[in-house]
Amino acid sequence: MPVQTYLKYMKEVLGVERIQRPQADTASAEPAPELIQVLFIDQKKWSAATMDLFVKMREAMKLTETQVEILFAENMSNSELQIKALTAKEIVCFHPEIFENLKTPFSGNILLTIGPSDLIQSPALKKQTWGDLQQVMKKLQP
Repeated sequence: MPVQTYLKYMKEVLGVERIQRPQADTASAEPAPELIQVLFIDQKKWSAATMDLFVKMREAMKLTETQVEILFAENMSNSELQIKALTAKEIVCFHPEIFENLKTPFSGNILLTIGPSDLIQSPALKKQTWGDLQQVMKKLQP
């Protein structure tokens, strides 16, 4: 997202009037945290079987645990989701309602696809989901 679009969004949608970067204390400065490569968002927490399938999906994408984050939106506000989404290069939503709430401010780096819990119920959809995840992988290449 271009900086100007982000600033406009922060002001108009979130009501933030002023954004100021913290000044680094050079004596004890820690390296800045890196962006999460991919933020995966689903509505509800997963079963162990669903998590196992997700781990296989993540590994197939050649992503490590530290490069991804999983959020479950059931107890989060839209504002909390949007703020967290700012920390990721790419966002993969497994729930259409969440996608609808995030697609406007993050239109260039958000994708809606079928989540692992649905794939357990309908394995025939794995090929379609893999195609979607490959699009994300292409965007992450330098």
